[in-house]
Amino acid sequence: MTWPVALLVALSGLATAIPLVTFAYSVQHSHYLTVNFIQYLNPLIQFCMAVFLLHEPMLAQGYAAFGVIWVTIAVYSFGAMRGYWERLKPHAR
Repeated sequence: MTWPVALLVALSGLATAIPLVTFAYSVQHSHYLTVNFIQYLNPLIQFCMAVFLLHEPMLAQGYAAFGVIWVTIAVYSFGAMRGYWERLKPHAR
């Protein structure tokens, strides 16, 4: 392996390691609900960018699936927030 190729391999490893380390740090210092929500939100934002900014072709079934995903995220978030507020009620008295 020549040195430019070795350098590219080393840099690609570093480019992979940095997001993994920052993700591990954020998981340890955040609420799991926040981490789970971001894990769902990130691919959806990428999908929106592909469809609306880059004008990727999309069928009606894809838009229906996209809507279902957003509804499930809303239901999940509402349930989690409701549970959070229910846990706080005894402390409010």
